[in-house]
Formats: sequence, structure tokens, C-alpha cells
Amino acid sequence: MSMNDSIASDIVERQSSLNDNDNGKNKDKAFLLKRKRSSVRGNISRFCNKFSINGSKEEIDFTISRLSETFKELKILYDKIHALLSDDEFELDIIECADYEDKTKLTIFKARKALENFKVPNIDPTQDAAISPNEAAMNTSYSPFPSFYASGISPNAPVSYIQSTVKLPTVKIEPFDSDIENSICYLNNFCLQSI
Repeated sequence: MSMNDSIASDIVERQSSLNDNDNGKNKDKAFLLKRKRSSVRGNISRFCNKFSINGSKEEIDFTISRLSETFKELKILYDKIHALLSDDEFELDIIECADYEDKTKLTIFKARKALENFKVPNIDPTQDAAISPNEAAMNTSYSPFPSFYASGISPNAPVSYIQSTVKLPTVKIEPFDSDIENSICYLNNFCLQSI
């Protein structure tokens, strides 16, 4: 065996021992991350099982908030763990992760639907039942969710209800009678005001 062969074999042995140490460190790190993940998954299961559609508005808001925060934390842990796993372990782990993801998203969806029931005012499509926009604003509380949650009007509300909530002043427009003396008055009242 030549000197070069002996040096080359020595380098290969050192690299393989370094790889073994790195794999050991990765396994330890993955083990610690999996322990933390199991704790976060336990929190998600607790929030999902504790959720009740019949809860108060505050409880539903709290459930949505906590589940969203915990789910973000869980996704960060998933990414860190998946970076350390082999391909076979990754495939098995991704299936298990999908179950928790589905469970969390379904509970958040149900909670948002239940919260929507608190936001929709009683709908009576008769003309007398229309409420003013100020009354509608006073009856709806602040919502951290955009669009229809904040408006207080359900996206499924009848168009007649939505139209009847806005009351405009009546404007009487005199018909133009082709008289030159009245034409200046007509123009001053209606045409020049819009300029």
C-alpha cells in the first residue's frame, strides 16, 4: 500500500465518522423537535375537542385565535423536522401531519361559521323592518375578520334587505318647460351645481 492510498483511506474513515456524528446530532435534534411537536399537537387536540358551536362569541374568537397561533407554530416545527428526516421517514410523517392539519382547519372553519351567526342581524325583508345604517353600526361589534364579518350584513342576506338599509333624501326636479326665462334658473339650479 502506497502512502497516497493510506492517506486516502484515512480521510475516508474520518469523513464517515464525521457523517455518523452528524447523523447522531440530527437524530437527537429531530427527537427533541418531535417531543415539542407532540406538545403542540396536544394543544391543538385540546382546543379542537374543547370547541363548541354553542359557545359565546368571546370563546369562539379565542378558539380561532389560539388555533391559528398554535397551527403556525406547528407548521414551523414540521418544516424543521422534515429537513432532518430521511425520505422514507418523511413520507410517513407527512401523512400523520396531514391529519392534524385537516383537523385544525376544519375546527377553524366551523368556528368562523359559528361566529358569523353572531354577526348577522335578524332579517325581515319588509319595508318597515329596515334599520338605519347608524343603528346597524351600533348593533355590530368590532370584528378582526375582513369583509362581511365586519359589515354586519351576511353575504347571504337578501338584496332587498341590503338596499333598504340605506335611506337617501328625496330630490324634486322641476321639468324644463322650454321657456327662456326659466332656462337660466333651471341651469343654475341643476347643471351648474354639478360642475
